[in-house]
Order: sequence, then C-alpha cells, then structure tokens
Amino acid sequence: MDVKSTFLHGDLHEEIYMEQPPGFIQTDSSLVCRLKKSLYGLKQAPQAWYAKMYSFLLNTIFFGCHSNNTIYTKKVGKSLIILALYVDDILLTGSDPNHINHVKSSLKKQFEMTDLGHLHYFLGLQVLQSKEGISLSQSKYACDLLCQFHME
Repeated sequence: MDVKSTFLHGDLHEEIYMEQPPGFIQTDSSLVCRLKKSLYGLKQAPQAWYAKMYSFLLNTIFFGCHSNNTIYTKKVGKSLIILALYVDDILLTGSDPNHINHVKSSLKKQFEMTDLGHLHYFLGLQVLQSKEGISLSQSKYACDLLCQFHME
C-alpha cells in the first residue's frame, strides 16, 4: 500500500512558525504562520509521520518489533499479520486474507492510501509469486544500477 501525502499527516507537538507562503500574504507581510501539521521539507516531518503511524498501529493492537522499529505484528486468534513500514510504503502480509482486508480498511479510514495489490517490487527486491512459492531477486536492481553507470 502507498500512503498519499505522507508527511502531511504528522501532528506537531512543538511550536514551529513559517513565513507566509507566496501568494497568500495577508495584510501584513511581517506576520508568520504557526504550523499545527507537518509539511514536506520540514525537519520534523518524518518523525511526526512515524509518531502518527506508531500511535495508530498501537491503538489497533499491533506490536512493534524490538529489533526493527519499522516492523509490526498483530495476532488475531491463530492468525498472524505482519506490517512493514518504509516511509510512505506499507507491506502487509498474513495468514488470513480476511484479517488483512480488515487492516487495509482500517488504514484507509485513517490515511488516504492506494492499495497496490500483490507485491512485485519493494526496496530493490523483485518478488515473483507463483503456485510453487515466492521467488526473490535483485536482478532488476542490478540492471538499473549497471544502466545508471553506462555499464550495460
């Protein structure tokens, strides 16, 4: 899943001010705007986004992984759901499709997102799914790297 306007979701807990944006200046150009939500380019934006998502996941009974703070798990009966978060990309898997769909619905209610369907590519890793199993490869990443340096 892909979260739209990721860094605009974060709530700011400290006082941050910015100059009025061009074309918006109201009466006195010396006035500034106090931000309540984060903006792209703001140093606090990534931290505010992760805090917002962390709070949401804990409220929906996900548990953070002790060794990797971008992995969350949730047990529902005998079913396990695993969520990996990388900035605005969410990788969601589990043993019960109904529980996965419920988590997707919850996420979509809280954040505007796009469901990208079955995983094909994530963090340079190509994922090929078939009836025989799942195959992982970095061949596309390696080819892209060779092309970037004109070594194809």
